[in-house]
Amino acid sequence: MQAPAKDHFALNHIQELVAEEHCLYGQATRGGLSDAERARLNTVTVALNRCRDMLRQRREFRSAERDPSFTGNLCPGRPFS
Repeated sequence: MQAPAKDHFALNHIQELVAEEHCLYGQATRGGLSDAERARLNTVTVALNRCRDMLRQRREFRSAERDPSFTGNLCPGRPFS
């Protein structure tokens, strides 16, 4: 089954968050993070977990032949649903 366009937007957003998270973790191992960067890493990590969870729920709803829009917005802060 092919994923709807909304899922593709979410996947792209997840990839962006993963790249940012990876960059921040790399920076942390090279010399540490400022308070603002630590706060951003926390924000990115939470957003990434929420997006992954929502995407997983949408896929589960779809596989059960239920309307995935009941899972809410795929990635809070992004207009995907």
